[in-house]
Amino acid sequence: MKDLVKPLRDAGWSVAIGEPDERALYVLVKGVRDQESVSVALLYSCATSNDLYKALAEGNDVILYRGPPFHQASYAYGISKHVGPVLGWLPPCPGKERV
Repeated sequence: MKDLVKPLRDAGWSVAIGEPDERALYVLVKGVRDQESVSVALLYSCATSNDLYKALAEGNDVILYRGPPFHQASYAYGISKHVGPVLGWLPPCPGKERV
C-alpha cells in the first residue's frame, strides 16, 4: 500500500482506502482534493481474470497491480483505462489537466 498511498499523498491527494474484496484479489483506493477525485483499483497480481479487469475499469480511473507486468496483455485486454504495475505509476497532480 505504501507504493500507492505515499505517492498519492505526496501529489496532494487525501487518501481513503477500502477493505480488500472478499477473495482478497484487490482493494480500492480513492484520492480526493477539493472537487476532484481519482479512483484506483490495486490488484494483488497482474495475473487476474479479464472479467475482473473489465469490472474494475467500470468504476475506476486506474488499475494497478503488485509485482511485474507478467503477460499483462493476456489479462488486461480491452481495457481503456491505464493498467500497470504500482511501482511505475505516478499519480496525477490535483488541479492539472489529466492526459
